[in-house]
Amino acid sequence: MHFEPGQRVRVPHRPDLSGHVRVEMALPQGDGWQLYVEQAFGSFVKVHLTAEQAIACEVLTEDGAGNSAALLAGLWTGGCELPGPAPSRLCSRRPRSARTPTR
Repeated sequence: MHFEPGQRVRVPHRPDLSGHVRVEMALPQGDGWQLYVEQAFGSFVKVHLTAEQAIACEVLTEDGAGNSAALLAGLWTGGCELPGPAPSRLCSRRPRSARTPTR
């Protein structure tokens, strides 16, 4: 396993790091790695990995094989769940002509 700055990785043995985190710095150490990852915007955490732990990490890569329709559907439904007037107008299930007028 090889790590590079900018990669997004999931570190299974660190449950305190939720989801995928961005690698800021990666230093090989013996048969393992020392990573500095961004936990929140501007907050960095040092992570020590053995060779076995490094192999267990999941690295996200851009391969261009994603399903764009599924992505757009996810963005749309996520936006419909946001509070406020704009998303509720956009995500209404009834056509505008079927709505009752408000006064």
